[in-house]
Amino acid sequence: MYILGEVHSPIRKTVKVFLAVVSGLFSLPALIFGSYLFVCWIGIHTMDVFYVEYPYLLAGLLFTGLRDLKPRLRDLPQTAHR
Repeated sequence: MYILGEVHSPIRKTVKVFLAVVSGLFSLPALIFGSYLFVCWIGIHTMDVFYVEYPYLLAGLLFTGLRDLKPRLRDLPQTAHR
């Protein structure tokens, strides 16, 4: 009985390894940028810089409140457009 997962040919393994390496290279820019953002985050939260004291919670609550004040699209009356 032939089951696809049980075939261990050298060509199939080489193709799988090649595809894994290529897909890994495409994720390198995201990993590098993510590492950079993490280092920046550490720097922001450990140094005494001016924007650390910005009231993030108050700004978040303000924007959330503004979002909740706007009318919901599904609550608006439906009009026929021709």
